[in-house]
Amino acid sequence: MDIEVVEFYPLKTQEGGGFTGSLHVYLIEQDIDIRGIYVKYDPKKPKAFLFLMPAQFAKDSDGKATKFPIFQFANHCKNTQLKKQIEFRAIPYIQKNHLGMDVMEPPKAEKRKPKFKPQTKDLWNRGQHER
Repeated sequence: MDIEVVEFYPLKTQEGGGFTGSLHVYLIEQDIDIRGIYVKYDPKKPKAFLFLMPAQFAKDSDGKATKFPIFQFANHCKNTQLKKQIEFRAIPYIQKNHLGMDVMEPPKAEKRKPKFKPQTKDLWNRGQHER
């Protein structure tokens, strides 16, 4: 999955060099725009960047306030892959364009061939031979 960081919008600056903001990314292969990814930067913490996908609070069947994602893939592995790609692409982008650091851009992802071969045999008639 390849993504492109379109823009980072800073919202608040905190004491000690931290800030919060909103990130806009584009999923190239799926042709999807995702806006409103929450970004928090705290240089004092070991993992300085925090990314949260856009979500909406609503009441569940018990009446408790629950956070529901606005966008998510049905496949859990794709969601994890998306979050990793956002971190991989967004951190250098923010460091270069917002913090003014001199960092190398991550390489563009190349389209890879699938690791498996498509099934050409008829699996429903396996073992049944014409006589």
